[in-house]
Amino acid sequence: MSSKIIGIIIQNQDGNILFHDNSYYYEATVNENEDINRVIAKTLRDAIDKSIHRIIKVYKYPLHSNNKEITMYLVEVGVYNNNFVFISPEKILDYLSYSPDKVFFEKYIVRYEENKSLIYSSIAISLLILFLIDIPFKLNLNLPENFLWIEISLIIISFCILVKYIIPRIAKYLLKFNFNTRKILQILDILLFILASINIIKIIIN
Repeated sequence: MSSKIIGIIIQNQDGNILFHDNSYYYEATVNENEDINRVIAKTLRDAIDKSIHRIIKVYKYPLHSNNKEITMYLVEVGVYNNNFVFISPEKILDYLSYSPDKVFFEKYIVRYEENKSLIYSSIAISLLILFLIDIPFKLNLNLPENFLWIEISLIIISFCILVKYIIPRIAKYLLKFNFNTRKILQILDILLFILASINIIKIIIN
């Protein structure tokens, strides 16, 4: 009977990850025709006495560690007590020695999330710039009364498509490039603050 090894990364409702025995994941063996959800639920019961979970992501790129190929699963659980050590992904890197485990975690979890934040910030800046430019133009037009609702609906639909399909793909593509995401995010945060302040002042003046 064939089997495979999976790694279960446990994330709580705050986005922090369970860190135990100098590791960020639990290993489990899944036999042929065995339900992976059942295996994950059993591992969670043993680890944090909970079985209800939601699989957030399955990593297509396996982790190769100690001559084993491990398929990683990121699962989310609700944990409302302090009996378990959940740490932010960035801080976990400080506890990991250089190894395939650390390389995988830094690239596919930490950098991936940073890339998503970078994309969100870029979109927010673009929207703020469009807001600054576009509002005076709209105020001078005689638009239908239902135009605003149509516009809001299109924005919501576009945002859902961006979040579910486009942004994850772009974030994954950016993993090919080695640039200082944190530094760029700091610059974008400053720019966001400036643009948001300008918009607020403009609204107050008008």
